[in-house]
Amino acid sequence: MLEVRDLAVRHGAVQAVQSLSLQVAAGEIVVLMGPNGAGKSSVMNTLAGLVQPIGGRVSLRGRDITGLAAAARVYEGVALVIEGRGVFADLTVQENLELGGYATARRRSRAARAQALQQVVELFPRLGERMGQEAGTLSGGEQQMLVIGRALMSEPALLLLDEPSLGLAPTVVEEIAAALRRLARERNIAVLVAEQNAALGLELADRGYVLHGGRVVVHDRCSALRAQHDLLALYMTGTTDV
Repeated sequence: MLEVRDLAVRHGAVQAVQSLSLQVAAGEIVVLMGPNGAGKSSVMNTLAGLVQPIGGRVSLRGRDITGLAAAARVYEGVALVIEGRGVFADLTVQENLELGGYATARRRSRAARAQALQQVVELFPRLGERMGQEAGTLSGGEQQMLVIGRALMSEPALLLLDEPSLGLAPTVVEEIAAALRRLARERNIAVLVAEQNAALGLELADRGYVLHGGRVVVHDRCSALRAQHDLLALYMTGTTDV
């Protein structure tokens, strides 16, 4: 589904990502781990088209999307859930969700849009109970469910999530993790998660990539990575994310 080859990203004088390659198959969850400053957010923003790379290639379903702008990538099937949630606080839950499907609305029938909304509610029943509630009054966990649901309204082939567990209670994190597993399995969506919480990432995903200094330093199945405690501890330290 997603194939990234030799990606390079620069922010001014800072080389944020260097020669990064990764793959995510349809129906697979892959975690991108690393400390603050490792380059995780730079990778996610570049894949979403918010940042243009200085080198490398990004392909989705065999199509080169490296030069496409963020809006065009939505049409190609890419959806990003940014770090920090970012709900439209004064709009209702339903209005937030409907905005998520706005870009692709012309390509789909009213029935298809209604079905997409129903699928989000089935994935996150709490949202169905709060359709008329202003998004800014939701709990942090409910807001995270909302922004994931909003991203799904465009019916993406690739879902990108940047630090989805940030600031959430463990019970809520597990609820969201279960929903992501179901999403990948039942809807065959490729899911790439950037996560500083290594324990969560390894429990959630099928495969993992560990970033350090903008490079992939370890890559394996999560079952194998869980056994490499000392190696992960060596790399999972750092400073400010870019």
